[in-house]
Amino acid sequence: MTQPTRYDLPVPETARGHRTRAKLLEAAESVFGELGYDRASITAITQKAGVAQGTYYKYFPSKHAIFVELVIEFGSSVRRHLAEATKAVGDASRADIERAGLLACFEYALEHPGLYAVVREAQFVAPATYRAYYEAFVNGYVDHLDLPAEDAETIAWVIAGAADMLGLRWVVWERRLPPDHVLEQVRQLLDSGFSGMRAPSGRGSARRS
Repeated sequence: MTQPTRYDLPVPETARGHRTRAKLLEAAESVFGELGYDRASITAITQKAGVAQGTYYKYFPSKHAIFVELVIEFGSSVRRHLAEATKAVGDASRADIERAGLLACFEYALEHPGLYAVVREAQFVAPATYRAYYEAFVNGYVDHLDLPAEDAETIAWVIAGAADMLGLRWVVWERRLPPDHVLEQVRQLLDSGFSGMRAPSGRGSARRS
């Protein structure tokens, strides 16, 4: 798996410090999402967060550092949201589990309007982090697909691509969740795809590095 660009950032020692750091990341999400990386500034981020500019440098050494950390935080948060949603489904078909996961991703993106803009721009601002963002999703899928390695990797990228493009179509452009019939169509496609895959020769096959 590609290693993301990552800064050696200080860890807040107090609850107040954690809150300040979170406020800065939340403000960065808004500023980067609205202005883009080039037009965004540390001043705009600190003003949005209501934090002194000197305080900013206690947590992030540069504009690039907070951008990279924001992409990494997005990835961790989306995957956690997805895992909680699929776990809640319980004993369901693989296609039903993936439907629940897709819906969870769309809900998160709707709550975080800067997500798509920031991650898209990471392709140029922090390319290693951008690649690692998607590979982490795929590896997560692969680990839970009871399929041979080559099949698991392929279907995982297909699911990741479907989530990305459907999110663009409905969440970004329409600012709403996909209609139920769209989610049902996806579930049926996945159900058909999973049922057509050959049985694995053994478990634990699949992660690609």
